[in-house]
Amino acid sequence: MSDTATLDLRAVRIRPRSAVVLTLASLAGLVMFCWPLLAAADPTPIAHGGDAPFVFMAVLPVVVAIVLAEIGDDRDRFTDDRGLQAFAGSAPVTRASGKSRTVTRRRTKNNRLAGIGYSWAFTAAARPSPAREHYLRRRERGDGHPAALRHLFNRMLGQLHHCLQTGQTYDPIKAFPHATTRGTEQAAAVAA
Repeated sequence: MSDTATLDLRAVRIRPRSAVVLTLASLAGLVMFCWPLLAAADPTPIAHGGDAPFVFMAVLPVVVAIVLAEIGDDRDRFTDDRGLQAFAGSAPVTRASGKSRTVTRRRTKNNRLAGIGYSWAFTAAARPSPAREHYLRRRERGDGHPAALRHLFNRMLGQLHHCLQTGQTYDPIKAFPHATTRGTEQAAAVAA
């Protein structure tokens, strides 16, 4: 072997629509990152305290664009939701040998999709919703915060895959059937 042997490096091919979405998401992320550097400082510290919901609404299209771009254009890429969950890193890895059995997190994954998924699950679990009820139920069962968020993200990816494959719209009552009765009882208690 010679020292001057060339390596055959090939870029991962993506379709034009995914390239446009990733470019737009990157530009939007760059603008959001640089915005505090370009905006004039306000002397009153709480002047923009109510702007947080508007910031999250502005970030939501970026999150959706990144998730859809990472999943890809090919609808047949993932035959079932477990393939998508393994790709995103939310599916657990079970190793068994003899009498011992360990369940750990997946280390080989799409890091961008896993990072967005953590933020997506954290945001969904932060406000009263069926997703929060699911998160709290996992915490009551003994899961730690990261494991409960990973389980919630896993559940939401399964729902996303189902909606994309069947063309149905998202329905939280169908998505989290166990959480709706509990959430309705708590909402009625708060209203009374």
